[in-house]
Amino acid sequence: MSAKWRKFMKEGRALIEKGAYPEAEQALLCAIREVETAPDDREFLAESLYEVGNLLVKIGSFEEAEEGLLRALKIQEEAFGPEHKTVAATLTTLGKVYAPFENVEAEKQLRRAISIYQNLNDPDVVFPIECLSLILLVRGRREERRLLLEELTDRMKAQSKSKKNGPLVGKSYFLLAQFWEEENETEAEQYLKQALSLLTGDDKHVQTTSEAALMLGKIQFRQNRFSEAQSNFKLALQPIELISKTSAHTTVEILCKMARLNVVAHRRYAEAEELLARAATICQTSIPPVPTASVILELDRLCELTGNYDVLERLRKELYEAHRATIDEAMDRCQATARVTHASTEACSISSLLRRQERFEEAESYAAAAVELDETAKGGKLVASLNELAFVYMGVGKVEEAAALFDRIMQLKFDDNWYFPQLADALKLSILLKRSSETSRLEQIANRLIEQYAVNHEWCTGLCHRMSLIYLEVGELEKSERYDSRAISEAEQMGTKNSLTFASMMETWAAQFRTAGSDSIASDHEKRAARIRDTVSLPV
Repeated sequence: MSAKWRKFMKEGRALIEKGAYPEAEQALLCAIREVETAPDDREFLAESLYEVGNLLVKIGSFEEAEEGLLRALKIQEEAFGPEHKTVAATLTTLGKVYAPFENVEAEKQLRRAISIYQNLNDPDVVFPIECLSLILLVRGRREERRLLLEELTDRMKAQSKSKKNGPLVGKSYFLLAQFWEEENETEAEQYLKQALSLLTGDDKHVQTTSEAALMLGKIQFRQNRFSEAQSNFKLALQPIELISKTSAHTTVEILCKMARLNVVAHRRYAEAEELLARAATICQTSIPPVPTASVILELDRLCELTGNYDVLERLRKELYEAHRATIDEAMDRCQATARVTHASTEACSISSLLRRQERFEEAESYAAAAVELDETAKGGKLVASLNELAFVYMGVGKVEEAAALFDRIMQLKFDDNWYFPQLADALKLSILLKRSSETSRLEQIANRLIEQYAVNHEWCTGLCHRMSLIYLEVGELEKSERYDSRAISEAEQMGTKNSLTFASMMETWAAQFRTAGSDSIASDHEKRAARIRDTVSLPV
């Protein structure tokens, strides 16, 4: 083993710790070149190949990772035998490589790794079990997953006499909490608290600590326990200075949840926007990039309250351009259609955003692009883009052009098989265009849908609220108030009647009604929100 090899390995590992993955890869490749041709350095070559494979898995280069890991595995089996810990570690990483594509092969590698660790009585068995648990989740093998995790926890507790095993016991509790989260939040919360008591403060497990604190905070947020949720979101962010050791995806989710809590519990809109801008930056600078969908969703909600669209507009335009740039690179027809659909959806959203700001000329270019994309793809999104372009035409006084688009929409929906947001937009267009027969028909379909889904209070709340806004925007105040009353009644049946979540929803609705032209309805909602806030203690 040469001094240069040691230098390159040390440098590569340090760069990984800093999150400088491209530079780390180059350093590790230099280490491989130092020992690749030396027959006495095969073990060190395997170590380098394993490190590179792990790194490539982190950045999503699975094919390259597989090649290096298979080489490492062959050397390790020859040098140490098939039951060695290094073999189990490489098998675990190979399981991660195959998991997104070949579940059967991934399970085979992971079960072999588990067997080796168990025979060695090694607590690192938690790592292949973690990966296998996700595969069982995807394949719907729930009972098998439960038994696997419970057996792991029992085994880890039996080994917990060693202090260094404590964090791995905590990780096993966290995996059980993941299992129970959707079915039994009380059970999940107990496991999460036990996990955090063992994980917090351990530098080697900051990722799991962040994820456990985030999950606990989300459970508490759903239960309107905002003080506890806020504490756990802060705990999840504590290792942020160790960003290279934590998942960018997890960090973005934490920031989004903290932004949501700032909106719901405190009405601190500027702080929420700062958190979301920070999350957006992480999304765009990470390798590989993190999807911005959750950030955009929160920004969409926030913009309703603040009227500040700058960050949201920039993100949506960047996303649209990215989709447009990759359409020609699609490998097959299905991929191409999917990318066209994503691009048209973003174009519609940008147009709607610009319309809200009365920037109709800019909006028209995006709406027209959405129609062109959807006509190429011949998909189900064409109605939405035609609706959007028609609204832009109405905004600039091109009534005849809007009417022609409305006729196309009605022809496309000749069987009355409507997706509700498209139906709502078409109804608004029909009223604006004074097409009474179509208006009557669309109103009947809308009301039938509302009654059909009446048992789903959340869905029905959204339908009725949208109808209320539509009728307000077209000047039919009586109908608007009637649907608003129904929307509130439905919302009250969701079990959050006197919570800060309900108050925040009232404030969002108030902002929407004020924008649509009714200060009186907006004021009523604001007063109700204020009464709730006066009676609910807020987290500090």
